[in-house]
Amino acid sequence: MKAWTAVALSPRTTRRTIPLVDRRHELALLVDAFARVRESGRAHLITVLGEAGIGKSRLVDEFVAGLGEEVTVLAGGASDFEEDVTFAPIAEMILRRLGVERDTPSAVVRERLEKLVEGCCDPPEADRVVGRLGLALGLGMDRRDFDPERLWAESLARFEEYVKTEGLERNRYRAAEIRAGFQRLLEGLARSGPVVIVLEDLHLAGPDFMDMIEHFLKASRRLPLLVVCVARDELLEWRPGWGGGIPDAVTLRLEPLDADRAKELAIAAGESLDDPTAERIAHQVGARHSHLLPPTVHAVVTSRIDHLPDDARDLLRKASVLARSTFSEEELSLITDPRSELLHNLEEEEFLVRDPDREGVWRFRHDMLRDVAYESLSKRDRLRMHVQVADGLAGGTEGDRYPQVVAYHLAKAAEASLDLDPAERALPDRAVAALVKAADRARWRMESRSAADLYQRALALTGPEEEWGPREARMLSGLGETHYWLAEFDQAKAFLTRALAIAGTDPWVRTHANRFLADVVLNVEGDPDKAGPIFERAMGGARELGDPHATARTLLMAGWVPYWRGDLETARTMFEEALEIARSNPDPDGDLWAEARALVALTAIISPTGTEEEALKLGQQALEIGRRMGDPFTTAVAQEYVGNSLRRLMRLDEALPLLEESVRTFRELDARWELASTLGDRGQAFWLAGRIPEAETDLKEALELCRKLGERSLIGWTAAQLAIILMMKGQLASARRVVEDPSVQGAPGDTSSNISLASAEALIALREGRGERALELAQRVLTTVRSDGWKIPVASRVWWVGRIFGPEHAGGPEAVEEARRTLQEAGWLYALAEPDLITAPA
Repeated sequence: MKAWTAVALSPRTTRRTIPLVDRRHELALLVDAFARVRESGRAHLITVLGEAGIGKSRLVDEFVAGLGEEVTVLAGGASDFEEDVTFAPIAEMILRRLGVERDTPSAVVRERLEKLVEGCCDPPEADRVVGRLGLALGLGMDRRDFDPERLWAESLARFEEYVKTEGLERNRYRAAEIRAGFQRLLEGLARSGPVVIVLEDLHLAGPDFMDMIEHFLKASRRLPLLVVCVARDELLEWRPGWGGGIPDAVTLRLEPLDADRAKELAIAAGESLDDPTAERIAHQVGARHSHLLPPTVHAVVTSRIDHLPDDARDLLRKASVLARSTFSEEELSLITDPRSELLHNLEEEEFLVRDPDREGVWRFRHDMLRDVAYESLSKRDRLRMHVQVADGLAGGTEGDRYPQVVAYHLAKAAEASLDLDPAERALPDRAVAALVKAADRARWRMESRSAADLYQRALALTGPEEEWGPREARMLSGLGETHYWLAEFDQAKAFLTRALAIAGTDPWVRTHANRFLADVVLNVEGDPDKAGPIFERAMGGARELGDPHATARTLLMAGWVPYWRGDLETARTMFEEALEIARSNPDPDGDLWAEARALVALTAIISPTGTEEEALKLGQQALEIGRRMGDPFTTAVAQEYVGNSLRRLMRLDEALPLLEESVRTFRELDARWELASTLGDRGQAFWLAGRIPEAETDLKEALELCRKLGERSLIGWTAAQLAIILMMKGQLASARRVVEDPSVQGAPGDTSSNISLASAEALIALREGRGERALELAQRVLTTVRSDGWKIPVASRVWWVGRIFGPEHAGGPEAVEEARRTLQEAGWLYALAEPDLITAPA
């Protein structure tokens, strides 16, 4: 063994002053990509992969250091140990931009956020952007400070920490709200120059955050934006399709340095090293790590830790229990006294680095140091410290704010406990309960992939599957719902069915699982006869629970079964019961969500049986509730229904702005089924207004969305409307291909879709000169609609056939005139206009 006398200490910034060795090609790729962003104005994605310590962050730091002052740089890091793992990186970026810390008072954060947003976003957008970004930052609102003039922004900023039932839907689209707010902020910042986003440790990001980044890049193609993601190789193991579908995306993997470059780096780092010594260092390193950690890194780091003073070593090991590279002194105080002299000692020994932007925040110099420190703890020490952190968080004044962090620590403690004594279930059962609590919260907030991961982790700690019962059934039911919202319906059915099989007599599972299972059967498989009994079982469970939220929601979903069957009276009774339950809900806030949904559902009943003015009033009540709640989703749903009533009344100048706002909101929220529905409605409004190209664009997008969703209730009507437009443009072959496509055919019991498609096919046959076939189809339409017995739709088809094929084929002139009066009185003026528009010369 040889030793050398230390003659001086290297400056603390040595790593940043050492030249970047042999990464010129990779650096050039980053520089060229940024130049392409600047020239093209298009968003680009570059993912830098490599093993730990290979120099990924060093490369990106060098790139960022070379950017001009006109470039906005936002940096954030992902972590698997954040209370809000989905949006912690975005929150970090915004807080850094604002120059504030996480514990800065909300009033100060909001003031700086407003100043930032108002400085780059359009005034009409500013309040909404502030509210949406406030969700990511956890800004709250005291109800006593409620200002009606700032309703939208403040209600979005309000954060419900917990809900006691699954019924409060306020945070359903929180993820999409934050994404939309962040996108608007970037658009505003990009007005003054290109924007670069750096995301560290992407392999630790939650699946919902990964989805959000890909979705955001696809929606921001015309933005001068470069997103640089830094991750370990395992990113592609569980996300092999990362970046797929993004046109300007590159994945770059860093390889180890060769021997010559490692020697060059050793000389640069060691300053006065001679060639033989540098060669020996390069050989020992194996040219593996750009920062020259030796191949026996574990042993070396362990030795360094062992040689620390006892109190510094103890603090370092306890800090590793926090399980993330960055931590605050406040967090560390949960398990030890974060004495300043010890932290400074560890800084001098180059284990820790202070955060230059946040007082009291530290990070491990490298993840490897944290990992080795954690591994040096015995399992009993890990168990004790993880429980200590969990108890400290759960027992604090804001214990309910950190369910995911508590669950993380209890799960780690449970793993150690099971290794020490597999028969001891107290701690694992506590961890399961904590994981389920965190999973439920993520499910309520529509962070479905994060929720699914938490449920799976909980199930993994429960024991053998043959011993599963009602507790596991609830987890499986929640897991089924997460896949339902992800439109992964086969998986949803499998989990929901499994939940029902093991639930026993649990009324919660019977209500929850049957409700979502029935909706899949009704709206995806298009089978109301099969869905009906499943909904009945859900209703039985809801009434046994005595939960007004569950009962109202089950009624709101189950009411569409009789609607599909043409039994509007039964459907109306169910929707009215849901409305009564919502309005009499004993909760302080009532159940405004269910009230608004019941009102819009009733418009669908009133419109074909009463008058459109009556339906319009119900829709306007729902719209008022949505705006009062500050809930953009509820507002958009009501806008669609009100817009449709105005469309039927041929008040198109009033209908189109509402439908356009509804489309915009659903697009921002990534509510794809609702977007498809509203695009179809807006497309028909454009058609009635004579704006054929815009109508065609909307209907084509709506039809494509229906196909991607595997949707059965909208697709037939949407295809029929598109085919009529293509026919009017003279594109008969294209129109026929649309109506004959097997994918657009409705279920046998879906008379609405079948009527729409047969009507479109009749018009195409008439244009093709096949009058007999056209008339045969028209008569089939009349027979079908009369069998349903809905007064106004019958009048609509009688008028349609009488105007296009002649009164004699619709029951005679008197029948056609009676149909006209019925439509006029009901306010279905669009139905009176349709035949003349269809038969007008192209």
